[in-house]
Order: sequence, then C-alpha cells, then structure tokens
Amino acid sequence: MRAIKPIHRTSAIVAKSIKLLLVSIGILLTGHGLQLTLLPVHARAIGWTDTEIGLTAAAYFFGFVLGCLSVPELLSRAGHIRVFLTVAGLTAASLLMLEAIQLLPVWILLRLANGWCLAAIYTTAESWLNEHALDHQRARLIAVYVMVTLIAIAGGQVLYGLLPVNMLFTGAAVMMMLALVPVGLFCGDQPMALKQKKFRTASVYGLPPIARAGSFLSGVVTGSLWTMAPLIAEKNSLEASSVSSVMMAMVIGGGVFQLPLGYLADLIGRVRVITAASLACTLVAVMGILVVPQNTGHLAIIMFLFGGTSLSLYALCAAEANAKSHLSRVEIATLFLLLNGAGSIVGPVMTGIVSNWTEAALYVVAALAMSMLLVYTAFEGARTFIEKLKSRATWPIRAQWDTAPAPEARAPW
Repeated sequence: MRAIKPIHRTSAIVAKSIKLLLVSIGILLTGHGLQLTLLPVHARAIGWTDTEIGLTAAAYFFGFVLGCLSVPELLSRAGHIRVFLTVAGLTAASLLMLEAIQLLPVWILLRLANGWCLAAIYTTAESWLNEHALDHQRARLIAVYVMVTLIAIAGGQVLYGLLPVNMLFTGAAVMMMLALVPVGLFCGDQPMALKQKKFRTASVYGLPPIARAGSFLSGVVTGSLWTMAPLIAEKNSLEASSVSSVMMAMVIGGGVFQLPLGYLADLIGRVRVITAASLACTLVAVMGILVVPQNTGHLAIIMFLFGGTSLSLYALCAAEANAKSHLSRVEIATLFLLLNGAGSIVGPVMTGIVSNWTEAALYVVAALAMSMLLVYTAFEGARTFIEKLKSRATWPIRAQWDTAPAPEARAPW
C-alpha cells in the first residue's frame, strides 16, 4: 500500500484553499439567503401566527448561540474540512425536514439545529480565513469574505423570485449540498487544530459599555428584521418576485452603508457614528410606522434604509470594542456573537407579541430598541464629558502642586 505524502503548505496551496472555501461559502449562503425569506412566508402559509413564527426564529438564534460556544471544541477534534462538510449536509437535511413536517414543536427543534449549523459554518469559515491570513492582508481578506456573504444572500433573494413555489425548499437544499463539492473534493489544506482556552461569560464586562449595549440591541433589531421583513412584504400583497426584491434591497442597504460609516467612524469617532446610525434607524422605523407603502418601490426604499442603518451597527460596535477592550480578539468575537445572538432571540419574540396589536410590530420594536441605544449613548457621552471637565478643572491644581518647590527643611528645635 502506497503511503500518503504529506502536503507541504505553500502560498499557492493556501491561496487555493481560501478561494475554494469562499466559493463553497458563496454557494451555501445563496441557499441560506433563500431560506431566510422562504421559512417565514411558508410558516404564514401553514397558518401560524406571528408569535409562533417569532418563536421559531428565536429557536434559530438560540441554536446559533449554542453553536458559538460548542463549535470551537468540535473544530479542535474533527478539523475544519470535516466540520464544514458535516454541518453543510445537516443544514440541507434540516431544511427538507422543515418542508415535510408542519408541527410547531418539531419546527422549533429543527430551527434550533439549523441555527447551530449556521454558527458552525460561520465559525469554521472565519477561523479558517483568520488562520491563513497574513497581518498585512487580513482586512482585505475579511472584506472580500463579507462581500461574498452579502452577494450570496442577495442571490438567494433573486432565486426566491425565480423558482416555482414547489421548488423553493428543494432549490435551497440543492445549493447547500453543492457547496460540499469545492471544499470536499478539491481542497488540500486546512488550518491546524485550534488551541482551546477556557471561556468565561463574565468577560463581557471587559467590553466597553456602548459596545455591549449596541451589540445586544442591534441583535434585537436585525433578528426581527430577518424574520419579519418577508411577512411585511407579504402583508402588502406583494408577489414572490416583489418580496425577494424588498429583501434584496435590505441586504444591499446593509452592504452599501458598511464602508462609508466605517470610514466616517475613523474620522470623527465611533461613538458619534453609532449615535448617528441609531438615530437614523429610529427615524426610519418611525417612518415605517407612519407611512403606508403604496407599491414595491416605496417599501424597497424603506427596507434599504432600514437595512443600511441597522445592519451597520454590529461592525461599528465591534470596532469600538476591539479598540478599547483589553480582551483578546477571540474573546471579543465570541462575546459579540453571544450578545448579538441573545438580542436576536429576544427581538423576534417581542415582535411576534407586539404584532397582536399592530401590523407595524417590526418598526415599533426597532424604534424602541434604537431609542434605548440613543439614551444609553447620550448618558455615556454626558458621563465622559463630565469626567473630562473634572479632569480639566483639577489639572491646574495638580500642575501647580507638581511644579511647586519643596519646602525647606527645618530643625525641630
């Protein structure tokens, strides 16, 4: 039997593995983008209420949080390629079971499993990229990765409008299964096993207060947005192609706003931009409450602005945390996923409950969450300003004390 030769890691092999990973991620997230719109609309067609749909979405995000905690250990034991192939297959299987079984408890369990699988996919991909990326090219590589994810999810919205209704679940599952091919057959390199470090949730207090609040409250909004936005489009009696256009406008808004807001944050300060983005998101939510869209274009504009202002907050708060926290990058990333996931659990449930009183529940919850973030940023800004004033007021006294000549020594007699 011929021995298997070890693979020597060269820059060409590493570059090839990264390209294959990005191709697989793009194919898989196209199917995921399709299911993001498909599942809430299908649940409504079954006859479930917004509260029940919100519970299934909360189960998804709860599974996502569990995945953030458990997947790193799985990667250390099984390796990146095996984990990616396994969870991609499980994601497709869970999606097909969601179509076949129309019982709420089963949906909650399957959505939880689906969330765990997506957390595993994101964790595997991001740790793979960060392991292979060099410091001078890390930002560019992550930017390419984010672009691939957004383009893929937007592509899923296009598929939702193109495929026949009876082929939507199958189409999403097929895309997820096709994602196995590039990594499974042609990828010859993967990162070394991860070194495990004991994780403590109490480390969350090592994050800046605004970053903590922003991560959680942005999760409340975006969790509701991903779940309830397709239902808003459906309530306005839009066809499948129009629903996908509205969802794609939301995703494109999130992509378009990322770079300008990040650049502005570097110029004038992250806290100011976080405050401005949360204020803009609040105003868009109020507009959604007061204005009834007359056609697809009006609703697409609202969702473009809504997605742009809300989906940008996570990155801004993460930048604030990485700049001011003493925690490691791994701890910051894990804590942010946990806080954002916790908010994403609360958001859909709140939106489902509020929908019993108003059809604008998504906008109401978003306005409340962003108003809370505005109050918090104003309070923190005022506290910081007062501390600066105090330090400036005591500075002349301290300076005079530090520069005053020492008194002459006198004999005790």
